[in-house]
Amino acid sequence: GILIWLALIITLASNKSEITIWIILPFLIIHSIIPHKELRFLFPIVNLIPLVIMLSIQYLLQFNAVQKLMKIRWAVRAVLLILVIVNSFALMLTVFSPADDLGRMNITQTIQNEYANSQVNLYIVKNNNPYAPIPVNQNFYLNRAVSIRLLNLGPKQLNTSNRVNLLLIKKSQLEKYSGLVEDNKLIMVKSGIPQWIINVKLFFGQSVNPYYLYELR
Repeated sequence: GILIWLALIITLASNKSEITIWIILPFLIIHSIIPHKELRFLFPIVNLIPLVIMLSIQYLLQFNAVQKLMKIRWAVRAVLLILVIVNSFALMLTVFSPADDLGRMNITQTIQNEYANSQVNLYIVKNNNPYAPIPVNQNFYLNRAVSIRLLNLGPKQLNTSNRVNLLLIKKSQLEKYSGLVEDNKLIMVKSGIPQWIINVKLFFGQSVNPYYLYELR
């Protein structure tokens, strides 16, 4: 992101009449004003970014800027190394982060893989059904052997014989249902989001509210 903004600034400084810049800048300014922001909104200008980068490099070559930078090669390499590390880490974080920020697919996949041959009671709170997200049903890991049951507070509710009993709650609901978890000695089977991703997001001040899947054993 930093290098792209730098390329835009260099290209604008070198040629204020460059039409590519005046296509990208108004687009970025308008979308910066819009309260609701998503990465997909930037897709229309993605194909123009390589052109802007090449124009900025061309401008730098005209003023021998590259040759001057080579004189402080160690500093350039250090900056590039830091940028590669930061961007690689951010890429890994994006790749392994669930799109819904809950980990719904990770939960349903775990139920499908771990309890494929079992009859399952899946206790949920309110609208936490991982198989029926709003607005459309999600059937990729739909398991007909799973019985969805709405949870009410009560330590004996999970004691159902001959079935696997699972509890699905969000991180924000843990405090409210901590007594139920402790009284039934529930074991956490799966977090919808890997713990290392949760830790990183919390470190950078981002809110995280993944699904937690517990089992009564």
